[in-house]
Formats: sequence, C-alpha cells, structure tokens
Amino acid sequence: MDNYLYYKYIHSISQFNILPVTSKCNFHCLFCSHKQNPPGLEILTIDDLKPSELEDIIDFLDREKKIVIGESATRIIEGEPFLNPYLTDILFMLRKKFPSTDVQITTNGSLLNENTLEKLSHVKPVELHISVNTISEKYRQKILGLTANIKNTLERISSYKIPFSSSIIALPQITGWSELEKTITFLDITGSEVIKIFWPSFTEYTDEHNPVRYVNLHEVQDFYKQIKSVIKTPLLLEPPLLDDLTPVTEGPVPGSPADMAAIKKGDEILSIGGYRPQSRVDAFCRLNNLENPILDIKRKEEIIYCTIIKHKGEKSGLTFLYDLDRSVIEKIKCMKTDDSLVVTSGLAFNMLDIALKNEDIRLLPVKNVFFGGNIACAGLLTVDDILLATEEEKPFSHLLLPSIMFDENLLDLKGRSCRDIVNTRGCKCDII
Repeated sequence: MDNYLYYKYIHSISQFNILPVTSKCNFHCLFCSHKQNPPGLEILTIDDLKPSELEDIIDFLDREKKIVIGESATRIIEGEPFLNPYLTDILFMLRKKFPSTDVQITTNGSLLNENTLEKLSHVKPVELHISVNTISEKYRQKILGLTANIKNTLERISSYKIPFSSSIIALPQITGWSELEKTITFLDITGSEVIKIFWPSFTEYTDEHNPVRYVNLHEVQDFYKQIKSVIKTPLLLEPPLLDDLTPVTEGPVPGSPADMAAIKKGDEILSIGGYRPQSRVDAFCRLNNLENPILDIKRKEEIIYCTIIKHKGEKSGLTFLYDLDRSVIEKIKCMKTDDSLVVTSGLAFNMLDIALKNEDIRLLPVKNVFFGGNIACAGLLTVDDILLATEEEKPFSHLLLPSIMFDENLLDLKGRSCRDIVNTRGCKCDII
C-alpha cells in the first residue's frame, strides 16, 4: 500500500469506522456503479489485506461505534469481503481487540457456506447486510452474472441465529413484479430484520441498453406502498422521495425492544420523553440514545403512551425512512448570513425546504451534471457542478456547501478544491 492509499485508508477508518478488506468482486451486476463512472473520477483499489497489515491500523477504529466491512462510503472500492481469504482471521483479531463492538459485514452472500457461518458464530456480535436482489437463480444470472443459491444461504444464516438485513435493487422489467414480490415475501418469512428496496441508479455513461435506465420510479413507489402493508418485516425504500418530516415509523424489527413495546407500523411518534422529534432521523437517533424512552404515539385517531425497555445506546429496533438529520438544520441556522446561498442536492431539496420554511434562507438545488443520468445526491456533486449552478444566480457573498461532497482535504471526486469556488465566485464558503 503506497503512502497516498495508506493515508486514504486511515481516513476511511478514523472518519467512518469502515474497514476495507478487498476491492475484488465475484459478481458482474447490471447496476454496478463502478462500471458507470465518468472519466476523471478518483477511485482507489486495494488487494486482499492480511491481518499482519492491519494490526496497528485497527487502533484507529472507534470501539464505541459499529465497525463496518464491505460498505462503499469512501473512495476506496469495496468488493466482496468474503473473497479475502484472511477475513475470518481479521474478524477474530477485531474481536480480540474489541470484545463487544458490533461488526457489520455487507456481502452478496455467495460465499456464506457452513464453514464460514460456523466461524462467524464465534465472533458475535456480528450482523450481515446481504445484497439479495432476487431469489430466482434464472434472474440472478441475468442481473448479477452468478447463480449462487441464495435461498439456501438465507435459511442457513437463520439456523446460526446471525442477524441479517437484506437489500434489493428493483428491476421489475427483468424479473417482473411477481418475482419481486416473491423475493420480498421470502425474506419476510426467513428472518431478515429489515428489507430495503433501492431505486436503480445510472449515469450518463451507463450503456443505453442497460435496463437500469428504464425503471419507472413511480411504479416502484406504488409497488412499495402496496407490498409493505402485507408483510411484517419493516420495508424501507431508498431514497424515499418524502414530502414531509413527520416521524412515522415503518415498524419495529421483530423481537426488538420496540416490538416488545407493541409499537406498530404507521405509528406517529409525537414525543420522546417530552421532546417532540423534528424528523424521522431525529426520532430514530433520540430513541437509540436514551434508556427506557417514554413515548407518546398517535395511532390513527388514538393517543397511546408506552415505554421502550432498553439500555442507553442500544437499538430500539424501530425503523424509519430516511429524511433529514436535525444537526444539518441547526448548522445552517447557525452559520447563515443575510446573503447566504445553501447548496443542496436534488434529493435533499424538498426536505430542506420543508425544514427551513420559516427561515429567510435561499436554497439552491444543484444537478449532478458530472455523473448525469438520474444521480441526484450530494455525495456525488463536484466543484464544476457548483460553479455551473451558481453561474446565473443572483449575487451572493456566502455559500454553504454539503460536507459529503469533499474529502478531508476539501477536494471533490475529481480532485478539485473547494477553494476553486471561492476564487471563481469571489465568495466565502462554509461546509455543513
């Protein structure tokens, strides 16, 4: 690992508590983002890391936070963790160093055989996030390029009592709606704690014949609303395209403290210990941070009072669609001036507009021109996107920019500095 990659690796660990272990992958997914990247994008890859290479590095992990393996949240490409032949040794090393810290592994599930699951059962607490997509071997071949029998794998996991959640990229024009429903129903009865449905994302560089380009988002949303009403497992749509910040729950994880408190899907959280949550994310975080939180709940026309019996920092098990982190609003209110322009992604604009409706703040939704396609998230915005969007804006002296679009050196995905905006627009820039 060269010095630059080492530096980025340490940042991934210390900033996000993410421990990359390999960039290799055994799938060839139609929706793989790495195959749709525009030229000029900085991406980094790593070989299979050995325990000896991580002995000192894992000291940068925070034992108070979940350790994440296999989640692509940095510029290091994350592959299939179980392709690393040293993964179980790394897990035992982590467990020795952090005896009680949760470890989360995101995987496609193709390598979760009896031997692997047996070893995983000895490094608990560990949870799996499994990219399922479809349980049909025929459609798995079409979508993922591999036909591994995921149904048997999921049943095995349940027998080892290893908690897992699952995700699906909705591609109904390949599988049909009935196969998508069959997959979700199977996950519901097999023990997935949460099921997530993702919109298929594509960029300007996605092949024009790739079916991810042609998914009708409104049809997916309608299907989601219908299917979530007939299953017990919380079903989450990402991104959810919400039009309010009302903290309505998608239901409790079966067997969780919130489930034991008899909270139901569709309940609105009016207050938590006397505090009125400002959003779904606000309610989720506050519930997890409190010991035995007392709730006022609205269920249809009835007001219900209940207590979730749990430790401080323990998950309540209550799930919500992701809307807006209250801390972002507080930062904007604190940092704004009379001439501020707040930059937001297309996805976040509606939520910010609702949250700041009583504030004299200008919002500027910025298109992801660099990536194109249907990309509309702040993490993939670039300096060029900002410069293009502000070219015709009324005069401003202050820009508030989303921190997620920059790395620790305030460089974007193309390596351009935030200072380029300052120099080009002649304004002050702050990061939120």
